[in-house]
Amino acid sequence: MLNIIFFGWCRSMLKYGDFFLYLDIDETLGIKSVIGLPAHEVERLEGEDENNPRYVQFQWNNAGLTFENWQLSHFRVLGNDKYAPYGTSYLDRSKKDISPTCASRGSHDGLPSGKIRR
Repeated sequence: MLNIIFFGWCRSMLKYGDFFLYLDIDETLGIKSVIGLPAHEVERLEGEDENNPRYVQFQWNNAGLTFENWQLSHFRVLGNDKYAPYGTSYLDRSKKDISPTCASRGSHDGLPSGKIRR
């Protein structure tokens, strides 16, 4: 069961560049369970507190919830500082590789058009 869930988590992290896990924490038992949150709906809030500029919170926009730093685990794919503090999707690299081959020959969906030669 865990290998199926873990595969989905890794796939989501590589697809979006980020993955957020809500941690259900008990004071005596520790972490009881985890719930994956949609990466495109969670926002990382940094520098909101003037007294502590390193204070981090997370906001789940569609649910209207705000989480403390210890309630969520933020996994991210590092590699491009342009998107910091978020990660970089592995699909961004493939978009850069395909875009020069996509000529404006009527390919509206972003796929290369032309004949396949044998």
